[in-house]
Amino acid sequence: MEVDRPLTQLLYNNITVTDAEKCNCSNCSYFIEIKDRLYPLEIKQLFEDLGVDLAKEAELTDYGNEEHLYGGCFQFAGKLISGKDCSIPVKNNQFIFELEAITDSFEIGFSRRVSDTYFKATQVDLIEMVFMIRTR
Repeated sequence: MEVDRPLTQLLYNNITVTDAEKCNCSNCSYFIEIKDRLYPLEIKQLFEDLGVDLAKEAELTDYGNEEHLYGGCFQFAGKLISGKDCSIPVKNNQFIFELEAITDSFEIGFSRRVSDTYFKATQVDLIEMVFMIRTR
């Protein structure tokens, strides 16, 4: 993976409102309240190394089960040169994610496929970091 940390930091500095903050639903509000406790230490370090602002997820979804299951993504400037792309096409422009478990409650993957992004207008190469978090 090639990463442009300074550019990623610059891009994140321009974000003022996250996807979860725009939503204002109770599930997203709950995520905002507890998210600092949800990310494993090694993931927090990875975000720091990549220049990703942990407080500024690009997308967040609560899958609404009894234990909250959140999915979302962050993007950063760079290229996925080798390794597994977690975005697997299925049919009709749809896809599924194959993520790697970091803990029993946190999974992550990287993709060349980038969904809606704060950074679309920048015309830079982006990698999408997809995550799933289960809360108890």
